[in-house]
Amino acid sequence: MDPDLLQLLVSGGVWRTASVSEAPQIVLESWTVRQLENGDRHFVGWNCTHHEGRASSKIIQFDPVTLRGVTRSGRVYELRGKPGHDRDAEHVWSSWCRINGAEKWTDVTPKAPRRADDADAAAAADFARMCAEKSQELLALDELEQEVPVAKDFGPFRGRRQ
Repeated sequence: MDPDLLQLLVSGGVWRTASVSEAPQIVLESWTVRQLENGDRHFVGWNCTHHEGRASSKIIQFDPVTLRGVTRSGRVYELRGKPGHDRDAEHVWSSWCRINGAEKWTDVTPKAPRRADDADAAAAADFARMCAEKSQELLALDELEQEVPVAKDFGPFRGRRQ
């Protein structure tokens, strides 16, 4: 049997993503943010770019105004529309958790506005704090828009709708 086919069958219909150089940006709809016990946060949603469920690698940077984030792999994720749930994305997230031994997680999806104005400043600030490692530092410097380096992909997974 073909080893790639066997791996696909064993993994439950999920597979490694294209490299960051091949797919540097992904647009997610029906998205959520999941936090693992160790504090790492991941985007989970429907990948409009490649028409599949998606679970990202760890989020390291996020801009609450543009709803764009950068993950550990260096990939840029744009969150389109309101948060929501997608059946394929849920399957991919469950598989990602099983493969990576993540037994517990929390949905920390904020009610984030598309544009942060005075009335929505608290929600936008909460959303920015989800990536404390980078976002807080960049918010203070007012330098959220910056070039994203291309790095080796560290493990987001994806799955197709049937």
